[in-house]
Amino acid sequence: MANSREDRMSPSRNLAPGTQESTTINRRSFLHVAGAAAALGTFGAPFVLRSAEAKNLTKIKMILAWLPGGPYAYAYVARKKGYWAKRGLDVDIARGYGSLASAQVVAHGQFDFGMSNPSSLVLLAAKGVTLNMIGLMDYDPFMAVCMKRDSPLKKPKDLEVKTVGETLSSSDAAFFPLFCKVNGVDISKVKRLNMDAKVRNQSIGGGQVDAITGLVSSMLPSLETIGVKTKYFLYGDYGVDLYGNIGITATAQTVKERPEICQAFMDGLSEGLRYTLIHPDESTDIFMDAVPALRMNSTGVDYTKLGMGVQRAGVLATGGAKTHGLGWADMGKLKQMEKLVMQYQVKPGTPSPDIEKMFTNKFAGHVKLTDAEWAKAEKETSNIEKMIRPS
Repeated sequence: MANSREDRMSPSRNLAPGTQESTTINRRSFLHVAGAAAALGTFGAPFVLRSAEAKNLTKIKMILAWLPGGPYAYAYVARKKGYWAKRGLDVDIARGYGSLASAQVVAHGQFDFGMSNPSSLVLLAAKGVTLNMIGLMDYDPFMAVCMKRDSPLKKPKDLEVKTVGETLSSSDAAFFPLFCKVNGVDISKVKRLNMDAKVRNQSIGGGQVDAITGLVSSMLPSLETIGVKTKYFLYGDYGVDLYGNIGITATAQTVKERPEICQAFMDGLSEGLRYTLIHPDESTDIFMDAVPALRMNSTGVDYTKLGMGVQRAGVLATGGAKTHGLGWADMGKLKQMEKLVMQYQVKPGTPSPDIEKMFTNKFAGHVKLTDAEWAKAEKETSNIEKMIRPS
């Protein structure tokens, strides 16, 4: 079960050494995405309200970055537990088709709020589509090269003359060349295969490739639930320190004209995240009820828990959320991430967007964990940390 637009089938093909593909979306692709999202509507049962109460709520539409999975369980918890309803919002949740696509449909008014990674927002801003990010929900994207636990690959240099499966529509793809450059890997000696994510994940289990690249939140749950033990070269551990996985997007107009809605949305979502961090079992049940198709899969529960675990590790990756509250973002680290995006994902000479105008902490940090709750979340995450960084 893939975790993104990666889930759609695309033909595998060899990549010429050192080449990259653009992750931009043209107008036709955008219209297809927007139409599909509108046709599918919400994904999961809505929070049940008395009709009189529902009439007094403001209808809000949000879109995920990917297909519903454990990493987004906190949105469903926020809805089911009434954290949005008590703030006057009735929120519909729609599946996503990738960070770039989600950002674009928000920019064009199809959705009030969306989930996208910060690097996608910088990329779009460099191309003239500027959104605001009103909260950062986790801090480490866990981009990585993934191998089987018993693989003889011990260091990045060992990837030379090996076969690596990639999904070029994934947000990590453009950073693999940088990972290779930083770690002295001659990328021209790496046999790179572009693969659909579902095929990509299966290929490492079947031994068709030596390694794959992607997000741990997608790779680890898919592989561990079919019995494939994994290990990783995490980009952040090997000199490519990116910041942020999921940011909450809105248009500048929404932020300016509806600040009270932005605040209510962020506070409700953050309260859902807080609950998920400290009550993973109950949150799993809520999410499985919202997406019942997962219960039909024998590995659905484990897949969901593993995805939630990776997301929880991303929240705990820095002390920012503990000190400043959930949703808070470090502007200095966002600026460092921007430099990487501008250097490796856009044409040379493209003007850099103004990070301080795009990202704001105005609506973030109102929901915090106590020290005891933070310690509980860390305890709940210890097993996942060992899986992400096995000794």
